Amino acid sequence: MKMRTLVILLLVLGLLAGASALLLFHSGWSPQTAKVQEDRLLEELPVNEVAFLTVASSHNTTTVAKKEDGWIVKERSSYPADFGKIVNLVRALKETTIGRQFTGSDETLRRLALKDPDDPAAADTEKGLLLILKDQKQKILVSILLDRQQKDHYTGQEVPGRYVRLSNDSTVYLIDERFITVSEDPKTWLDSFLFKVHPEEIKSISCISTSDDTILYRFARSEKEEKLQAVAGTLASKPINQLSLNKLTTSLQSMKIVDVVQPTTDSVTAVQFPYRFDYELFNGTTYRIYLGKENPIPEPCELRLTVEYNRPQSGKELAPASDETAIEAKKLNERMSHWLYLVSSSQYRTFMTDPDQLVIMRQTNRPSDKSLPLQMPTQ
Repeated sequence: MKMRTLVILLLVLGLLAGASALLLFHSGWSPQTAKVQEDRLLEELPVNEVAFLTVASSHNTTTVAKKEDGWIVKERSSYPADFGKIVNLVRALKETTIGRQFTGSDETLRRLALKDPDDPAAADTEKGLLLILKDQKQKILVSILLDRQQKDHYTGQEVPGRYVRLSNDSTVYLIDERFITVSEDPKTWLDSFLFKVHPEEIKSISCISTSDDTILYRFARSEKEEKLQAVAGTLASKPINQLSLNKLTTSLQSMKIVDVVQPTTDSVTAVQFPYRFDYELFNGTTYRIYLGKENPIPEPCELRLTVEYNRPQSGKELAPASDETAIEAKKLNERMSHWLYLVSSSQYRTFMTDPDQLVIMRQTNRPSDKSLPLQMPTQ
């Protein structure tokens, strides 16, 4: 091998070694402190004993707690929490696998945003997300700090995993889970689905002005197999846009909220809620949706709701009363009627208050090309 070629190879190897060392330095890893692991970080976590879950940042804290009738969000006046999200998080914590670990210096903990949220000497950008799990007696089962979703120093891509450390321990772990749904924002822990009503169960839909109880429009049918027909209001004699009607009938199929406001016993007023939608079902249940005024996108809109049961008719006679349906309607009303819900603008707009939104609008006839005067090209 020629001397010149050997020198070039040595230079290339030196550059590669330097780049590798620089990369390991930026990741906080060193040969003396790091080792590859196949173990689970929290394998001994007693998942069935978890009764409190707290997520804290430098500016907010949320706690969900286990009660006799289910989990609740404390910062939302004990509104029901998303049980599935809690179960998935606890299970993921127990099954989290360690990719590698190293001893983090103070500088490394700051750079990885793994300082405690209450650390007065750390900047907000250096503080992590603190996750604490406790049992029924408030005994801490695990206290773990999550980083702020780090990005690779060179590529700018998010790290395929997450840096974490157990509280009061300087050991940093790179784990395989990312926990992207974990947040200190209370509304992210709410049970956001109110109910699900299949369109085929709807007997009638009425849009009502609450100021004078005027029916703006009403669709109804006698049997499930029939199509909803406009039977009252200004739509009774107009061609109906079926796509818009389908949108209206599916409004309750996935009724989802983005937040709730502290419950109140105040009555619904026409000033605050100018419109009401009555969805009457064949089983006698009626969902009443009171719409607040629409807010500009992306601000959420307000609504309140009540649930009632009226014994349905079978032909000209009343159908047999359904105690089970009546009890369920009462439970839903007790749980939902005193809350002020916030929904997305897109959810809000499925309730069409302008009857013209449900009408097929005729297009203005435009003159055909043949009726236009022929223009001769100029020289």
